[in-house]
Amino acid sequence: EAGLVLDPLSPNLAIARSVALWFAERHEEALAAARELTEAEPEFPAAHALRADVAATIGRHEEALRSATIADELGRGDQMTRMGCAWAFGRAGKPETARALLEAYERRAKNRFISPTLMAVGYAGVGDPESALRWLARASEARCMWFAFAPFDPRLALLRTDPRCAVILSEAGL
Repeated sequence: EAGLVLDPLSPNLAIARSVALWFAERHEEALAAARELTEAEPEFPAAHALRADVAATIGRHEEALRSATIADELGRGDQMTRMGCAWAFGRAGKPETARALLEAYERRAKNRFISPTLMAVGYAGVGDPESALRWLARASEARCMWFAFAPFDPRLALLRTDPRCAVILSEAGL
């Protein structure tokens, strides 16, 4: 909040605020902040991906699909945006679209680094806990920076009910 007072036009600070609200389960506020950001920064793919994720979290599937489609078009090649889209597509009833993104990143992972945490997010979105947990374990082993958010990322909430997830998080000190 303080950063936005100093720089109210910063899209990065605005997205950080929206994520913080989302992670704090203040979903309506997070969605409102994400909407404001997509209106102010219509070419910012991460803002559309976040809007899609928050909307999907609270069952606003039409909005989630619209925002995920925009984010996917704007964010070609950006794995953070695209795996967020995969999660939103999966949750909002388009698992085939989500799986296509996941398969493309599975192929890329053979030749370059792909965030295992973000892959876990994508697989959680399509309801594939086995693949999601496999990638989450890889994230722990790789000390992936996004793995630090696993205990409270809403996209991984369903995994956290699985005892295997608790073991992965516990072994990492989370």
